[in-house]
Amino acid sequence: MSDLDQLHKKAQKTIGGALEPGERLLVARAGENSALVATNRRILICKWGLQTGAMFSTQLNSWDLRNIAGIETRKGMTTASIVVQSAGTVPVTKFGRMDKGAGSVWEAPNALFIKTVKTDKRTADDIAAELRRLVADAQRAGATAQATPVAAPDPADQIRKLAALRDEGLLSEEEFQAKKRQILGI
Repeated sequence: MSDLDQLHKKAQKTIGGALEPGERLLVARAGENSALVATNRRILICKWGLQTGAMFSTQLNSWDLRNIAGIETRKGMTTASIVVQSAGTVPVTKFGRMDKGAGSVWEAPNALFIKTVKTDKRTADDIAAELRRLVADAQRAGATAQATPVAAPDPADQIRKLAALRDEGLLSEEEFQAKKRQILGI
């Protein structure tokens, strides 16, 4: 299930307003005073209320899928949380419902407690596995695009084109010979 309608109205408004043209919603899950959304481009975490540091404010953070280092889950007796790990994010070290501070799930912008939803039987582990797959796919696609070599121009073809320009009178014989030597490295 990946529909913004299942999220709190604050999350719907904040996340819905942040989605870019062409961005497809793939995962949406409610948290405790928070929501997590994954699109074909990024993961977004929206928090509101005291978790943002102010009673009536809303906070939205997003991470490009290609820049995410990992997705962590933690389960306690009454809680389950998801943490997005990326360069520059706060290390989350406090996973209890009563823990406070920058390193707690409550206050870290890259973590949230996952809510149990009767209409969605996926666990935090199921959601994390789906997020990890999206991250891996995005990183693999990025690596493939970067690894695609650009073919070096064929020297014989370049010389033929220069000869055609010379024959059309657009290059002098001296210019042609100079460029030919440069292409051949002599």
